[in-house]
Amino acid sequence: MADYAFRRMPSRLDLRALLPCGDFGGHEDVIHVAVVRIVKIVDEFMQQLYNEYDRVYMDNIALKDKIGVLSDAVKQYKAMEETLQNTLLLAQKTGDEIKKNADEKSGNIIREAELKAEKIVESAKKQVDEINVEYQQVKRDMSVYKAKMTGLLKNQIDFLSDIEDIKETEETKE
Repeated sequence: MADYAFRRMPSRLDLRALLPCGDFGGHEDVIHVAVVRIVKIVDEFMQQLYNEYDRVYMDNIALKDKIGVLSDAVKQYKAMEETLQNTLLLAQKTGDEIKKNADEKSGNIIREAELKAEKIVESAKKQVDEINVEYQQVKRDMSVYKAKMTGLLKNQIDFLSDIEDIKETEETKE
């Protein structure tokens, strides 16, 4: 850039200051030089403006791309978060279901064990009753047998006594 640099867009007064004051009579070459200078300054300013606009435009594109990438990353993280939340929810439900099933299963096992125990006790009582009935029958049979045996032995003793009496009677007869 030449001897005049703009950090902002030149105002009307800035451009006027570059022109010589007063009458131009015979000073066309001065006017020409001033116009050339103004055109050069305007061209330099336009180049600066173009360069700055181009830089801002490229930065804007880069920032939009970056926003797009970050937006995609945020979407991806949100999707991951949702997936994790769903996974945790599913794990919680599964855990609750497993616990519920385990509780039901243990309850069923306890009920089955209690029923089996009741059947075993009932069967044992039945066996005891059957044994008692059998015992009572054996006792009665024993009493009957004892009575029969006692009667038989008494008959045998009586018979032996009778034989002895007969022998004695025969001996006496002799």
